[in-house]
Amino acid sequence: MVDDPIYICRKVGLRLPDRRIDGYTLVVNRANRIYAGKLAFEETAYRIARSTGDRGPNIGYLASSAEKLDEIGIEDCALYALLNRTREIG
Repeated sequence: MVDDPIYICRKVGLRLPDRRIDGYTLVVNRANRIYAGKLAFEETAYRIARSTGDRGPNIGYLASSAEKLDEIGIEDCALYALLNRTREIG
């Protein structure tokens, strides 16, 4: 992604129920040649389960994201469902 950046990283302020924290968000460049567009849930899970990048398997990134959200008290049911389905396919 360094040679063909699809994401722009932005620092943002986040408000949790009991405090404010700094965080980062990635904004996708939809005009980028590798942007897949909106995929069906099953296709998304399949691609994550079967894909690996320079930093390792994509499922590892997804699992790490879910863990970090858990640590700061954010529940994302859609993300957990995707992680569970990806593990089933795995």
